[in-house]
Amino acid sequence: MGDFLLSDLPESIFYQILSFLDTKDVIRVSTLSRRYRELCFSLPFLNAVVKEFDDEDEFSRFIEFLNWFMALDFGDGDDYSMIKEVKVDICCKNLGIDIGHVIVSRLREAITRCNIEKICLVLDGIDTLDLTNNVLGSESLRELEVKLGPDGDLILPTINPFRGLVSLTLKLLRVSIQSFGEWISSCEKLKMLHLIGVVFMDKELNITSSSLEDLSIVNMKQYSVDEDFYIKVSAERLKLLRILWPNANPGNTPMYSLTLHAPNLQKFSWDGNVFHYSFDGKFESLLQSYISLLPSPDVCKEHSALSNEIFAKAAQTICRVSSICITDHCVEEMSSRGLLPKFCNLRSLTLIRAGLCNNITSTVDLLNSTPHLNALKIGPKPYWLLYFIDSSSTSSQAPVETCYNAEYWESQNLEFVHSLQEVEMKIDGDQEEIELIKFLLKKAKALKKMTVRYTSEGIRKHALIIAIVQRLKIASSSITIDFLPK
Repeated sequence: MGDFLLSDLPESIFYQILSFLDTKDVIRVSTLSRRYRELCFSLPFLNAVVKEFDDEDEFSRFIEFLNWFMALDFGDGDDYSMIKEVKVDICCKNLGIDIGHVIVSRLREAITRCNIEKICLVLDGIDTLDLTNNVLGSESLRELEVKLGPDGDLILPTINPFRGLVSLTLKLLRVSIQSFGEWISSCEKLKMLHLIGVVFMDKELNITSSSLEDLSIVNMKQYSVDEDFYIKVSAERLKLLRILWPNANPGNTPMYSLTLHAPNLQKFSWDGNVFHYSFDGKFESLLQSYISLLPSPDVCKEHSALSNEIFAKAAQTICRVSSICITDHCVEEMSSRGLLPKFCNLRSLTLIRAGLCNNITSTVDLLNSTPHLNALKIGPKPYWLLYFIDSSSTSSQAPVETCYNAEYWESQNLEFVHSLQEVEMKIDGDQEEIELIKFLLKKAKALKKMTVRYTSEGIRKHALIIAIVQRLKIASSSITIDFLPK
């Protein structure tokens, strides 16, 4: 009876049931009967995720399952050529065979028969994945993602067989091919490129594309870890750009140079030690930006003019945005050089800070440059940023004993309070934070919502904080105040 109920279900419902099972259970179902095997192997997708094999027999069954699924060696092949998406996510350590060769060989057969459109290979612990000899070359392939682990080598063919790719993601691997930028540029239809934790042979990544819209370069390195890196991007249609080095350690940080041509850029996230920046155009389409720049220590000490030039150009890049997230050390670098732009279009500001009483004058300078601000968010630095920032590179900070009270904030004649509608602050419960809240509640007549989020330190003071805030003078008659854990 159970066999009748399951096997006679519409295929779409049967596929949905299988999608809730892990790979080991799907393999078990496929062995129950020929009908179940046919249904399992006629899936339009393969999602093979096994993080650990219990024994060699289980691994052998997994390989057999892949062989059947990929090769489609039973029945009339035309009846089972439905698969369009393949994901293989397994731990390759201590398997004793070249699992990469097995998977790629089977994929080549499946691509030939099925015109597969999307492949994701997560092969943690593999030494080498060889994609030479056009093993995955296909006009049908649109999306390719490969993640190997930091010691895994991805061997690519010199002549790019993936010219039809629309999306390419490479994570935690070493690319063993020179002129990788040229290789990428030959993907004529590529719209999304994400390079995360990728190690290159070259010291320059030069990408020229007429189709690219989304580019992420995160924690990029080269074989010679002490060498600086040169990034050149020319992409007319580029809308989203992320260049981030969030896990670098101060004093041992490769720096990078950025040359950018992206006239239609809309979102720009930018983090790292920079020794050169140049661009063309006015970034008139840029709407949102995250910025956490530091000039290289060598540039600061030996070539202050170059450091000024970097921040001047950064200011020119972001001055038209309507939304920005910026770190306080970056604000201070700009403010101390007199390079903070006037953010006339800015409506939403997120300030990532080390402490409210640190860099207070530069924070005031920033707020003075945002006359039409509607939303303000202030919060502590993420944990990764604490490791990244070298405190010796920032300007002198205000004395810790100084208390910037509400009267101090009022004396700054901050224009933005008249348009401010929403505030969110993550606080420890320090007096300086309470004083800023007091000022905002007293002066921001258009304020509709204030959210106070506690850090782990602030939670211990939450009852006192609530009592204090509830007694403060409030200018807005329609405000909602929420107190929440972070």
